[in-house]
Amino acid sequence: MEPLVAYAEMCVYLTFRYMLFAILIHWYFWWRDPAWTERFRLQSQEFQRAEVRREILSSLRSCLVAAIFMTMFQSRVISETTLVYQKPFEKGVIWFFFSYGFLLIVHDTYFYWTHRLLHGSLLFDLTHRFHHKSRNPSAFAALSFGWLESFINFGWIAPLLYLVPLCYWQLHLFSLIALFTDLLGHAGVSTFPAAWRKSPVFGWINTPFHHDLHHQKVRGNFGLYFTFWDRMMGTVVES
Repeated sequence: MEPLVAYAEMCVYLTFRYMLFAILIHWYFWWRDPAWTERFRLQSQEFQRAEVRREILSSLRSCLVAAIFMTMFQSRVISETTLVYQKPFEKGVIWFFFSYGFLLIVHDTYFYWTHRLLHGSLLFDLTHRFHHKSRNPSAFAALSFGWLESFINFGWIAPLLYLVPLCYWQLHLFSLIALFTDLLGHAGVSTFPAAWRKSPVFGWINTPFHHDLHHQKVRGNFGLYFTFWDRMMGTVVES
């Protein structure tokens, strides 16, 4: 029963975390001082209540799927079969910090190619079209996926748990980084200076501007954290 209890606890934790941070980000940009936000908004139309309600419900459903993979290193019974370790510097200080970069690169690469694949006509209709119902996404759309796409989006971590030594606490922190990236990417505001997009250094960062354009145009800007693959493959959309 221990894995089932761990899964239930993880469902509650991920649901609470998603709702808390989504509400805080939406409040900060849209409820706290709407006049201030006008300078940074990416689309002119207002959010529709029915759309936001759908985004919330489908994101909560995605939390149930994400909990499956999070439980793989949360549960003691399951984690004993993986390479997940508990003490932060058990595999060395250098590896502990290097593995953050490793996770960012692997996740970004996986996300780009699966995301681009899901934009194929048949797969798009079966999976990704649901997410693109949000043409003017709010922060609540961060995890708004259908069942199948949820498994595709969260499943990338499962093989790494058996192939690469990763710290338990590090995985929790990285999941927060991924969540905040998703929340900000869907918040409907430009949180990075426009000049960064032309910068030889900061131009490699995938900004909310890029992802919002992806929702508007339904093409290009397939990356998550970086624009590397989009630039290499000629799929960057700037307008």
